[in-house]
Amino acid sequence: MSTSDSGTVLAVRCHGPGDVRVEHLPARRPGPGEVALAPLAVGVCGTVPARIAYRLPTGTPPWVGALTEPLACCIHGMDQLAPRSGLPVLVYGAGPAGAMMVALSRARGLAPIVVFDPRPDRRDLALRMGADAAFDPSDEASAPAALTDGLGFPHVIDAVGSGRVLESAVGMASRGGRILVFGVARPDDEARVRPNEIFARELTIVGAVINPYTQHRAVGMLPTLGLDRLRPAFFPLEKVPQALDVLAVGQADKLFIAPQGVEAA
Repeated sequence: MSTSDSGTVLAVRCHGPGDVRVEHLPARRPGPGEVALAPLAVGVCGTVPARIAYRLPTGTPPWVGALTEPLACCIHGMDQLAPRSGLPVLVYGAGPAGAMMVALSRARGLAPIVVFDPRPDRRDLALRMGADAAFDPSDEASAPAALTDGLGFPHVIDAVGSGRVLESAVGMASRGGRILVFGVARPDDEARVRPNEIFARELTIVGAVINPYTQHRAVGMLPTLGLDRLRPAFFPLEKVPQALDVLAVGQADKLFIAPQGVEAA
């Protein structure tokens, strides 16, 4: 939101799927235990509890700071996956969340890091973020097998959110492998898996949602992961509808709204 001199704030509100509007709303003062923010680069902004407002590390660009919340979610996902350093990992999806999962995998010493994504620009992003190899999902049957000597992956991350991806992940996991369901699937999406396969191969499937207790760790890791390798795009608040069109066609790795002006982001 951006404050005007008339006692209102310029805000973007989502009224439903495909219905995003720029509106003027009444301004309000922060209550006890809250702070009012003047966001420089955000995906979602507003008045937040003071206890979850953090100072960014010195020299951190505001747009990189805006990645704290999704990074905190990724850190929680990694905690759930509990990977062992030195072992391979397969990541489905190289959008912003998948790209951060790649960076965290590299930081944890996982190798090789292999990524599946159908979009060439996102495969390129995965490689920029530290992946050892990135493939189109159509290569699933043969390309990654040589990287694990045909044994499969002890760690698999679904950063897409798809029943089809979960089915594939079960097939790509090694005996004793752990599969993280991290992407947000449609509530009505379904996956077909054989319980006997999970039993016989001793597979573990875990989920991760939001970022409990990982915000502070995310702030500290911002300067260490090379997140500035993402290609950002910036838009003023009043151009959010146009910005969503840019996001849909993949002209940038990550979209940021700059309520105080693009130069400030």
